[in-house]
Amino acid sequence: MLVSAGANRSWLFVPGDRPDRFARALGSGTHAVIFDLEDSVAEGQVETARRSLSQLLSADRQVARVQQLVRVRESAPYPRLHADLAAVVHPGLDGLVLPKVDDVRVIVSINAALDVWESLRGLAPGQTRIAVLVESPSALMVAAELAGASPRLTALCFGAEDYATATGLAADDSSAGLIHARAELAMASHAAGVEAVDMVSREFRDLEALQRSVRRGRSLGFSGKLAIHPDQVATINAGFRANAAEVERAQRIVQAYDDAGLDDRGVMSVDGEMVDAPVVERARQLLADAERP
Repeated sequence: MLVSAGANRSWLFVPGDRPDRFARALGSGTHAVIFDLEDSVAEGQVETARRSLSQLLSADRQVARVQQLVRVRESAPYPRLHADLAAVVHPGLDGLVLPKVDDVRVIVSINAALDVWESLRGLAPGQTRIAVLVESPSALMVAAELAGASPRLTALCFGAEDYATATGLAADDSSAGLIHARAELAMASHAAGVEAVDMVSREFRDLEALQRSVRRGRSLGFSGKLAIHPDQVATINAGFRANAAEVERAQRIVQAYDDAGLDDRGVMSVDGEMVDAPVVERARQLLADAERP
């Protein structure tokens, strides 16, 4: 399965009220850090978390290539979201992660709110991106619509725990029900041209189990995976990166096609297999992705 070039392979959650963990998360090698204001922050610590994130995101960027996102406490109604946006919409924020969204109107409303906050904070219009957590059957049914609700939207992520609770399934990535749902979400993401981000795996000490989970997610069409511990990042990044054999084959395909001087409709054989333009394009994408850290 080809990983889309430019996709964030790893998305690491870190509690927003634990500033002592921020530096390790940002230096873990992950492509995106999700500072959490939702499930991992107790009610009594929310204001502390908002202050910590406001301070972090107002400052100069420490690690430029790491995406900095915040999972807000609630996506709707807007008055409950207002305090989160006031705290985190700053130059250091790359995007929001929206929990429990199953209505396009919520994204439209947040898009409009971000227009205002960006203007107030002197930020470029559209700078703040959106990733949506799909956490219920109703959200899955409208995933493609959610993905197209705003030009800010760049990723759909599978929230396994809440989805499992809503359906009575085990929150296990080998569950047939979850496999079906995740495949649907990955295809909706590809159809909309946004990143497809797989569920969290609880294994951060059993790296072989995590490797199996990554392989399964990649086979379903996901381009990356949520993480809950820095020790998961290297395994996730490696699992969504083309291996040496895949890179070598892609190089042979591209070289042979270029040497033959074929156009977009040409067909030839490489290693006994038919190669046409779509195969070559996938090979080129794979090579481009393999060059990323």
